[in-house]
Amino acid sequence: MLRVQPRGARNNGKINLSSVLSLLLLALGADGAKSAPGKLEACAGKKIYIMDIGIFAKETGVPPCNLATDIKIDPMNGIPFLPGAWQVKHVEGKGAPIAIAAHSGPWHLRQTIRGSVHHTTDMEEADIIYVYDHCYYMRWLGQVHSNGPKDQKEASEGGEWMMKGLQALVKTDRWKKNDGSDFVFFDPHPGFTDGTSDKEFKTLMCHTSKKSMHIVVERGQINICPDYWEMHDKLVIAPYVAGSSDVAKPLLGFKTAITPIKERKTLLYLTASCLPYAYENWNQTKIKGGKQFRHAVQLMLGNLTPDVDVKCVDPTLGGHYTPFPQVLEIMQTATFCLVLPGDSASSRRTSEIFMSGCIPVFIGPPYATMPFGDAVDYKAAAYFFNITDHKFWFDSELLWENPKDVRPYHVQTAWYWFPDATVNDAMIKVKSLPAMLKYLRNIPEADLQKKIDALAKERLKFAYRHKLSKTPTASSVIMSEMCTKYNVKPTGAPKQASAAAAVPDDEEDEEE
Repeated sequence: MLRVQPRGARNNGKINLSSVLSLLLLALGADGAKSAPGKLEACAGKKIYIMDIGIFAKETGVPPCNLATDIKIDPMNGIPFLPGAWQVKHVEGKGAPIAIAAHSGPWHLRQTIRGSVHHTTDMEEADIIYVYDHCYYMRWLGQVHSNGPKDQKEASEGGEWMMKGLQALVKTDRWKKNDGSDFVFFDPHPGFTDGTSDKEFKTLMCHTSKKSMHIVVERGQINICPDYWEMHDKLVIAPYVAGSSDVAKPLLGFKTAITPIKERKTLLYLTASCLPYAYENWNQTKIKGGKQFRHAVQLMLGNLTPDVDVKCVDPTLGGHYTPFPQVLEIMQTATFCLVLPGDSASSRRTSEIFMSGCIPVFIGPPYATMPFGDAVDYKAAAYFFNITDHKFWFDSELLWENPKDVRPYHVQTAWYWFPDATVNDAMIKVKSLPAMLKYLRNIPEADLQKKIDALAKERLKFAYRHKLSKTPTASSVIMSEMCTKYNVKPTGAPKQASAAAAVPDDEEDEEE
């Protein structure tokens, strides 16, 4: 069992190097790690082959990317990172490499597959091919999402190397055998914008691999594809990896107790960046994300009562940075935590809210991504509010369902951020944010306890554990989806009930 500090790792204040080495070997899935292989009922009789695109490095003329030498595992929290990345070098002591590790889902999934009975090293006997490109992906991520200089050549090379490997992959006989329909891709970041590689990546995801299965962190990553309705039946929206600390560990050993209702100090909590409001697209059009929404929420709720802690961290808005472990500790002792979109619809904060045991409160429109919409019982564990007076953050009509004939051109098109889970009948309609706060304050304690009990059952679905068990985790949910969806035939556009229909226009809002 992987623990942050295994028994015997320290002796009189000195680190036991052999124990730490054993921890790292286990985290890396080394052959020496002794544990019984896990199995899933959904994957019974199926074999999964991991195709690391690093095998194409020599023929494509790119530097090799080797897990054993290029990726390091942080012994304090068990998450992978590139030690040379700017983001790690320049935010030391401020939570690094948490920001990069939020996108390390593909690495954790690889570890889970390798440790299961469903893994095979024989590609020809495999039913499913899991495309592992994360070693190069992390290079890209560490280069373009950093606090260091963003030199164009340096910022684009990681993505270019990855694209060469992916382009070599689709030329293989194994790909051609079923036109890629038994291949699975995991794209853990909503905005692959890597210079010249951006267009090539979208072409590969939307066209070349349209018959493949795609694991993403928000619907917009595939929603931009013209063949979305051909692809959506095999789409899986996965959670980000929760930031690792003593409060929330994405790996084994997560035992943090959920704080009893009576011991919670804060009624409502949110801390987030609220700028910039908009970005300029390649054609000079403005893309309005969700940060204006965040700022509006902060302005309306931030100073209402002492037990409401809603703030923007941006210095220009009078905010300040809160250390990551402290954020999680506050969430653990808050009754409700707001779940809001940001630059795009998804956020790693959703995973951290569930893991910390804070009751999630989704407000909109627009709405934040709801990972595993079919696997997580959102209605049991969270609250959902339809704020009818949303002119303070968006003055245009927002959509409540996916149009069948229109594709947004960018993941930052907030008009398409509608609930991913079926929560229409649980939507609470209020006119304003203060009305929502009043509603939350008056919820009976017995109802809150039901939410807490449901959270206790659902939160591990946001934890990427490496060993399969009877308790569903993020890794096992994804593997189950892989085994049941990889050979699904497209059914076309589904009939959808809009969230707006759940709260008719003539229905009275909750009183202010």
